[in-house]
Amino acid sequence: MDTMTYKTIDQSKWSRCEHYSFFGQMPDPFFGLAAKVDFTDCYEEARRDGASFFLYSLHRIMKAVNSVPELRCRIVGDEVVCYDRIAVSPTIGREDGTFGFAYLEYYDDRQEFVAGAQKEIVRVKSG
Repeated sequence: MDTMTYKTIDQSKWSRCEHYSFFGQMPDPFFGLAAKVDFTDCYEEARRDGASFFLYSLHRIMKAVNSVPELRCRIVGDEVVCYDRIAVSPTIGREDGTFGFAYLEYYDDRQEFVAGAQKEIVRVKSG
């Protein structure tokens, strides 16, 4: 597993500092988003390749997320940091009806992402 690196954001010069201060005072400052997205091309590509649509679509989503610096920001202790890239942790169903949590490193290269994800999914399913 690769170690992700990050840089600490200087909050005194950060354009989002006022928003961070406002929302940071809330007991549960999270939000959700729902949007219609057309994944037809992704589905067709996965089907042509005989590959997992789940992993192909997850790679596209992670590519989009990782392209936006603000979506790579996290709070670490009392600091706001921006990671060079972020991973994803989906739930993976097991044959016995239970599930486990996977940790999938993000790689720009889809084949590298899928190969790593497949190994992690096997690990979670066997646990």
